[in-house]
Amino acid sequence: MLVLTMLDQIKDHLPELPSDDFWEAVAIYQDAEWALSLDKTPLGRIVSDRIVSIKSSDQSKLTWDMIHLLAQIHGSYYSFRILKQILELLILFAGEKSISGEMLQLCKRLESLPPISTLRGFRDIIPMI
Repeated sequence: MLVLTMLDQIKDHLPELPSDDFWEAVAIYQDAEWALSLDKTPLGRIVSDRIVSIKSSDQSKLTWDMIHLLAQIHGSYYSFRILKQILELLILFAGEKSISGEMLQLCKRLESLPPISTLRGFRDIIPMI
């Protein structure tokens, strides 16, 4: 399953990353994969380059790219949480034996998703810039 493979690869490359940061890394990775498939520059790279230029000048701190990247991270969280809920419903109503082992693994992996209330917002990010 592609999602499990992606999660495993990110975990292998970033084994010490706390759970909250891991899921942000997953979202940024998804953005990079999507952008590269369209032959575009990943939004994460644009934002990181912008942060470097902000730190070396007096330019405005918040850009549309930063807002967009944060929205994409939040969207990724929401999508994974919905997937988790759907898998849990399948297991509840159809039983564990009715879905594949990979789906069960994915459901188990999604248990590490942090609560939505802990998602970083602009108040958390702007002081880091």
